[in-house]
This record gives sequence, structure tokens and C-alpha cells, in this order.
Amino acid sequence: MKISPALIVLLVELTVALLVIIGVTVFIAFRRHRQVSVALQIFKQKQMSSGSARQEELLNELKEALRDENDEIILKAEQIIESERVFHNRVIDAFRTRDREAIVKLDDWAKDLVVPYRSLISEVVGSSEKERKEITEKLSEMEEAMEALASERDRMTEELRKKEQEVESMVSEYVSAVRDKDPRSDSGDETMHANSATGSEGSGAVSGGEGAASASDAEGSDDQFLDKDIEEFLEREEAEVVGGNTAPTAKKTNRPGDSHAVAESGQTEASPIKKPGEIESRR
Repeated sequence: MKISPALIVLLVELTVALLVIIGVTVFIAFRRHRQVSVALQIFKQKQMSSGSARQEELLNELKEALRDENDEIILKAEQIIESERVFHNRVIDAFRTRDREAIVKLDDWAKDLVVPYRSLISEVVGSSEKERKEITEKLSEMEEAMEALASERDRMTEELRKKEQEVESMVSEYVSAVRDKDPRSDSGDETMHANSATGSEGSGAVSGGEGAASASDAEGSDDQFLDKDIEEFLEREEAEVVGGNTAPTAKKTNRPGDSHAVAESGQTEASPIKKPGEIESRR
């Protein structure tokens, strides 16, 4: 059986072409695998090297957002970084092993990734909501207190107005009563001052005997009171003589101004006792 040389050449060419195709395919696959391996290695190294830096950055952001620094915030930052690291490792392993079930598990991995975020958000929102409720309650209490103070102020103002009206009414009633009782109170005060001014002269005239009589003649009002006093004294002396009294004493009735002048000078006057003969001669 003879084989055609042309067929042999064709088979050799096909074999060479197939080998070339296989070699190129293997090279491309190996190169891609190498690239993926290098990329994964770089990603893993970057993750390991930047983990602490990312944690510090996240911690600073949380401090600025929450305006607070405590152990709970540090713990939350560590939990978030750890959940991210776990998620990345799972994705890398699934990619390397070409695990078809990893696609189904990706949703669960995402839930595990966001658990720390959800916890942090719930705590922040919960605390903010709690603070908002407390502030709202305090604000409502302050508004109620302000309303109560305003009502109390109105009530006290009304009571003060009533008290002022009562005081004004009492003052007007008192003034009316005083005027009705002594309508000449104003003129009486002026008369009292005038009598007190002239009373000193009258008392000096009485104590001075005949000289006081001549001085009192110059004052018309003093003469009237003095004549009245003399007449009353003579009447009392006459009554005592008729009754058989041998040593009568008489009391002098002075004007209001005279009594005031006597009190100021600190001197007391004793009315002279006249004999019956003198009384008759005077009469």
C-alpha cells in the first residue's frame, strides 16, 4: 500500500499546526493565570499593608461623625475592617477555585459584610433619636413652664391692679372722712400756728403784771383773750368769797397759743389771788 507523499506532508502540517495552537493556548492560559495570581497577590499584600491605615482612617471618620471617642468606637472600627477582610478572602478563594456555589453564597457574604455597619448605624440613629426625644420633652416642659409663668404673671398683675384700686379707694374714703369730720382743718392749722406765735407775747404779758397789760393792749386778739380770762377769774373769785372761801385759787384759761408758748418757755404761771375789796373795786 503506497501512501501519497502529499498526504504525508499534509498530515505533518496539520500536526505542526495543532501543536502550535496547543502551545499558544497553553501559553495564553499560563500567562493569564500568572497575571491573576500576581494581581491577587498584590491585592492581598495591599490589604495587609493598608489594613491598619484604613482602620485609622475609618476611626477618624467615626470620631468626626460622632464627635466622641471611646472604646466602643474603636471596637466598631475593628469589626468593620475585619468583616471587609473576611469578605475579600472569600471572594478571592471563590475566584481561585472557580467555585460555582460561591455565586449563591455571595449574598450571605454581603450580609455578613454590612452587619457592623448596620449595628453602628442603629446605635447612632438610636442614640440620636433618644436624644431628640429627650430634647423634645425638655422643650415641651419649658414651654409649659413658660405658659405657667405667663399666666401667673397675668394673675399677679390683675391682683396688683385690684390692690391699687382698693388702696386708692381707702385713701379717698379716709380723706373724705377727715374732711367731713374737720372741714376747717386747713384753716385750723394756720390759726394754731398764728396763735402759737402770738401766745409767747401773751404769756410774757401775763407774767409781767402791769407791763404785760400795756403790751397786750397793742395786740387786739391778745386783749380779747386777756379780758375774757380776767372776767372768768373775777367771777370765780366772787363765787368763792360768797361761799366763804378765804384762800381761793384760780386756774387760768389760756388760748391755744398761750399754752404752747408756756410749754416752750418752760415756765409756769400762778394766777394772783385778789382780796374781796380789790374785787369789788375792780368791779
